[in-house]
Amino acid sequence: MGMVAADEGKREDFLPPTALESAVRALGADAVRYRADYIMLPMRDGVRLATVVIRPRAAGRYETMMIRTPYQVTAFPEQFRAMHTAQFKNDYVMVVQNERGSEWSDGEFGFLTSTTADAQDTLDWLRAQDWSNGRVGLHGCSSTAENQLKLAAIGHPALRACVAMSSGAGIGDIPGAEGSKGCFYKGGVPMIRSAALWFAPFGTRLRPKLPANAEGDEL
Repeated sequence: MGMVAADEGKREDFLPPTALESAVRALGADAVRYRADYIMLPMRDGVRLATVVIRPRAAGRYETMMIRTPYQVTAFPEQFRAMHTAQFKNDYVMVVQNERGSEWSDGEFGFLTSTTADAQDTLDWLRAQDWSNGRVGLHGCSSTAENQLKLAAIGHPALRACVAMSSGAGIGDIPGAEGSKGCFYKGGVPMIRSAALWFAPFGTRLRPKLPANAEGDEL
């Protein structure tokens, strides 16, 4: 799987920073030290996942923190900013990837369907990059956390840590509450309000798609 890197010089000369770039610059990943590459990363079945790699410009092999999520990432919650500030101070790479079927990623979204295979393919790709030292940690909560647990159970040579917060919010049987599955089912009854509040903004299937040959500044 090859990497399609943006022409960072062209972007910096003519284009303002994206919201995500502005957010990481405010936390220490300034444009002098860090670059941002926008990639449509192909998975084993050809589906492409929208992936942003924010990494040091200096040659070297670095640790990576990855956020795989169905949610839009344009900023970081206040409680995580100190962590990300330390991350960029210590020259970590940040990878933000939207799961298939969310935001600009191709494919159809589903809970714990092909997301683990996609994560493994992404970890394979990360290990092969000349800026990676082969060690990757995952971070996130809610749907982002649930997918970490399945991946951690299966494992991967590059996966060194998972920080799964508020996991199990919408899936899985709850001990002592037969027929209940997180916030979507209680006592075998579907919680339509909870499901609608999640699926309305995040589970939509009719979304704009990037052209198959989009690359560089277009991404």
